Amino acid sequence: MKRALRILALVIFLAGAGVWLACGRNLGWTKTTVGVHKVDPVTQIDYQEQQKGFWPGVDFLAVVTLASLGMFGGSFLFRKKNNT
Repeated sequence: MKRALRILALVIFLAGAGVWLACGRNLGWTKTTVGVHKVDPVTQIDYQEQQKGFWPGVDFLAVVTLASLGMFGGSFLFRKKNNT
């Protein structure tokens, strides 16, 4: 059980860090919409349009890290079995 929790903590951390890296390494807060600058083809006026998506920020990375550290720390609550 001890080893399984430690492996699961590592998998959760690596998966969360991988998602954070793959989605753009946003160094701010997690965003679900982003403003995109566009130009009206007729009037040539700049305007901003909202684009939906998911960009995980450092808060996402912090939650994943704390969850994996909690699982890793919880693995120390289990004792080794005595084989006598």
